[in-house]
Amino acid sequence: MKALFQSLLAAVFAGLLVVTMAPPAAAAWSFADRYDGPQTRASNNRVILTYDDCPDKTLQGLRNYKRTIRKAVRMNVAITIAPLGNCRDYFKRQFGVNIADYARQHGQYVISHSKTHPDLTTLSNRQIRQELRCCSASVASRYVRAPYGSYDARVLQVMHNMPTPRRLWLWSIDTRDWTGKSQNQVVNHVNRYTRDGDTVLMHLQWNGFSPRALERMVLGLRQRGHPVCRTYRGADHHSSNPVQTTRHWFWRMPC
Repeated sequence: MKALFQSLLAAVFAGLLVVTMAPPAAAAWSFADRYDGPQTRASNNRVILTYDDCPDKTLQGLRNYKRTIRKAVRMNVAITIAPLGNCRDYFKRQFGVNIADYARQHGQYVISHSKTHPDLTTLSNRQIRQELRCCSASVASRYVRAPYGSYDARVLQVMHNMPTPRRLWLWSIDTRDWTGKSQNQVVNHVNRYTRDGDTVLMHLQWNGFSPRALERMVLGLRQRGHPVCRTYRGADHHSSNPVQTTRHWFWRMPC
């Protein structure tokens, strides 16, 4: 009986050891790694205006990009930029400006959008990692805006198992600005349909991205009682500095 008790005790101890040494529960993939509706967990119910792809690849496009970022700072709002890795490389090569770093230095948020804009579901696991790898491919960020909004369980699993796990961030309001809508059409769509916590999808090269368009959206949303995400450590964050450089690897956006 004593020998049996000792055997049982040893088995229990071994089981406890296995549990203790097992990877934490957070290492297991789940659909919690996908944000595709009102962004209550990510934004504390503030509206987040997001812009994908790439500014117009001209000096004028770069100037508009900088002016829009600076306008956001003056209004104490943060927009989320999701530039392609190839776009970031182009502006670094042609104009000596890292557009991802420029946005972050001004308290804005930058997330990954892949390097070349492929449908991730059509790639091998290795190719997915290559598209999202920091920093030779895409920008450094835990959040990923999937090109075309296309993903499946395998894509999410690959993202989760990267050395720095990635989370998918989609959108809840699609302006379809890429169809050639005017500034008025984009602004009116945002101001009419957006609610607290929404993530709004727009693009850097279309008419929703300019100082004037941004001002009109922010003021329109505020008038309707929908606050917009604030600059990182902005004026109402009680920081000693008006704005601080945004972190790369945030899990939640402190809007």
